[in-house]
Amino acid sequence: MHIKLDYVLTVTDLYYTTVVTITNNGINIPDFYYYRNFDPDNNQSISGDFTTQNTIVSQPGSGCNKAHVKATSNLPGSQPVSYVGLAGVGSNFRAIYGGFSNRDGSDIWNGAFFTQVVGSTNYADEAIAIAYRIQNFAPATTQQFRFVVILD
Repeated sequence: MHIKLDYVLTVTDLYYTTVVTITNNGINIPDFYYYRNFDPDNNQSISGDFTTQNTIVSQPGSGCNKAHVKATSNLPGSQPVSYVGLAGVGSNFRAIYGGFSNRDGSDIWNGAFFTQVVGSTNYADEAIAIAYRIQNFAPATTQQFRFVVILD
């Protein structure tokens, strides 16, 4: 596998785009998963409260073709509300919240042990993630996709 990541940031935007280009240099892969996962409590001191309100905004097939999860915090000292989100457009994306040290892209994409239901929300110290699935990834082929990290 050859994986190339490009980050696209425009000075005036409140998001950045990650462009992922993957080339299969090996054998056919029936299901290949790429994911981005992180703990969204980015504005707390080490002794602070690390809980965030995590919400599944949308999933492909739920009225639009976008996977979107967000995390917000309005703890004292984080005014205005702190916001971070992950979003990707296309039927191969899925968004989740839950877990903390998530290391299995198929579990994230399939929602195993995580929450994927649109409109669900939870106030906790937990991760948010987005996963992308490539089915029947043939040798000597390249797939490219992009997702955004939204900062507001």
